[in-house]
Amino acid sequence: MPYNVDMAKLWEKLKSQARKSGHPLAQNSQPNDLWIATTAIFYDAPLLTNNRAHVEEMPGLRLFTP
Repeated sequence: MPYNVDMAKLWEKLKSQARKSGHPLAQNSQPNDLWIATTAIFYDAPLLTNNRAHVEEMPGLRLFTP
């Protein structure tokens, strides 16, 4: 998936929202997971995960659990 400025802006927005709500993806130790969630939201693709609790309640994120 290509990277672009609009995706970076979305990451920044999601990071800010996550901080305000105390979401786990706001932690500085989770930048890669936030990028994965951002990419799924940006491309309107469901995210396949076995760890729903880690990414639930991210605005606009659709989850798929096997």
